[in-house]
Amino acid sequence: MPLGRKEYVNIMSNAGFKALFGDMNNKEAVISIINAFLPSHRKVVDIDYLPTEHQGTVIDVNKDFQYDFMCRDSTGTIFIVEMQRYNEENWFKRCVSYACRSYDRQNRKGEGYDVPPVYLIGLMGIEVEHEDPDLWDGRYISEYTFREKYTNELLDETIVIIFAELARFHKTEMEECNTEQDKMMYLLKNMGKLHNQPDWLQNEEYNRIFDACEVGAFSEDKRIKYDKDMNDERKQQGIYAAYKEMGL
Repeated sequence: MPLGRKEYVNIMSNAGFKALFGDMNNKEAVISIINAFLPSHRKVVDIDYLPTEHQGTVIDVNKDFQYDFMCRDSTGTIFIVEMQRYNEENWFKRCVSYACRSYDRQNRKGEGYDVPPVYLIGLMGIEVEHEDPDLWDGRYISEYTFREKYTNELLDETIVIIFAELARFHKTEMEECNTEQDKMMYLLKNMGKLHNQPDWLQNEEYNRIFDACEVGAFSEDKRIKYDKDMNDERKQQGIYAAYKEMGL
């Protein structure tokens, strides 16, 4: 690689996602990404990492749950981040199941039902099939929660599912990315293609994300793990492409 050019992980790859979100040293960078997609009243200050593997309620009957990333902030609110690159039947229902299971798991015997909310953020490398695409022209963030059908009343904050549709986001330059949310969408989609940090993505928060994603700054152990994950992922992609070509 030419002098001065850096290599950054592709956050929308399994290996890149794990290198960023799975390393506790990247806590501040992860917080910045989560905050970019939350409503204004809900901002994360600090997080505790949570296990991503959870057994079903009834062994050998209920599904086990494997989250991509899960954490809890100082208010007890749970945040799940899922990365989705391929079309999957019932993807939205899976997100609902993940969020509901995390919400219900907070209930304890003998206690009431005043449990903190759960937010699931889906980083989407595919397009959501919206009922009326014209309504989504220029909109890339969608939010789903429990509201009254006619008045849009929200009685309480419970489960919120947010999709960031990176697949439909095609803004490319500083002049087009007018909001902080635009900038974060650009960064998440294009990080793996960049070889330096653009001048217009220079502040404390973006610096942390670029630092966390710089492959050359990884420890030896982390670099070995990242290279192995990338090799495994390329093999899986080859198998997936072969099956797709056969129409399977």
